[in-house]
Amino acid sequence: MTSKVTPLSQQSKIPNPTQPNRTITPLFARPPAAGIAIARPPPRGFSPCITMGSDFKAIPLIDISPLVGKIDDPSMVNDEDLLQVVQMLDDACREAGFFYVKGHGIADSLMKEVRDVTQKFFQLPYEEKLKIKMTPQSGYRGYQRVGENITKGKPDMHEAIDCYTPIEPGKYGDLAKPMVGSNLWPKYPSNFDVLLENYISLLRDLSRKIMRGIALALSAPVDAFEGTTAGDPFWVCRLIGYPVSTDIPEEQRTDTGCGDHTDYGLLTLVNQDDDICALEVRNQSGEWIYAKPIPGTFVCNIGDMLKVWSNGIYQPTLHRVVNNSPRYRVSVAFFYESNFDAAVEPVEFCRERTGGVAKYEKVVYGEHLVQKVLTNFVM
Repeated sequence: MTSKVTPLSQQSKIPNPTQPNRTITPLFARPPAAGIAIARPPPRGFSPCITMGSDFKAIPLIDISPLVGKIDDPSMVNDEDLLQVVQMLDDACREAGFFYVKGHGIADSLMKEVRDVTQKFFQLPYEEKLKIKMTPQSGYRGYQRVGENITKGKPDMHEAIDCYTPIEPGKYGDLAKPMVGSNLWPKYPSNFDVLLENYISLLRDLSRKIMRGIALALSAPVDAFEGTTAGDPFWVCRLIGYPVSTDIPEEQRTDTGCGDHTDYGLLTLVNQDDDICALEVRNQSGEWIYAKPIPGTFVCNIGDMLKVWSNGIYQPTLHRVVNNSPRYRVSVAFFYESNFDAAVEPVEFCRERTGGVAKYEKVVYGEHLVQKVLTNFVM
């Protein structure tokens, strides 16, 4: 089937759920026989999903403020507003694998400031950017030039700074050896390191709360993705710049800022420019749907590790970046992962809901990540 992009003018409006007056059955009261079917009526304006990977035409928007404010409260299982958010997360993870979040508690001004300092760094002379060049000796942290990131064997038309959870020598033994090190922060803009470290700390906590909601959506204990699973979550932060295509040398130029792929962790939060459409998500029919920028929101998507843990109840969705804009585009992607040494395999509560048999083999997250990192870059 030929893939195509649905024009913005033809895309359906993004669902924006309201708060209808209705009784919500708590998740723990769902009958075991319900399997992965929806056991409660969905919120108004949010289409229910019975099978994964539908022909969605837009990405749902979820106000997660009830979850952010109450997910750590022991009495939250009786809160109707929070449980409605959990239902919407469940629907979004099944249907699209993507969703926007608002009401997340991260200030718009901070989101913009992070994009602004990223833009300022990429505007620096090339020689200045190379002062934090990514190398194997840096633990694959730092700056990479346009075309050095590889997706499915093809160079991506973006430049980036890659940051990871710092790893001390000897931690995790030989498993983490290629990624030992601390992050390389540029000296200009002068507040870059302090700003990013604060931002990453806030996104770690926000991601933890969203993952707690996703655990409840799977009818699992609220802390199912903590402890030995993701109680010490590894994180990745990529600050990405997508040049205007005409600014790229002709012999190197393609129209693909980042080739189609799925993310290989648990959850991704993307802070993208407010006014440039470039991120595209593929539905089951092969149509590429724009993830239109919505100011003040994060675009979220689930990754490969959640597919394994959920035994396929949730599936990651292919996405790509095509920057046809006449302007430089900035995107800051935060990847919330499992513990580096976590053994990822279908968990019992998800196996029980999918026939009792594990559909995926066990994988150690750190091994998976290192293999990806060692094959993703040309240096």
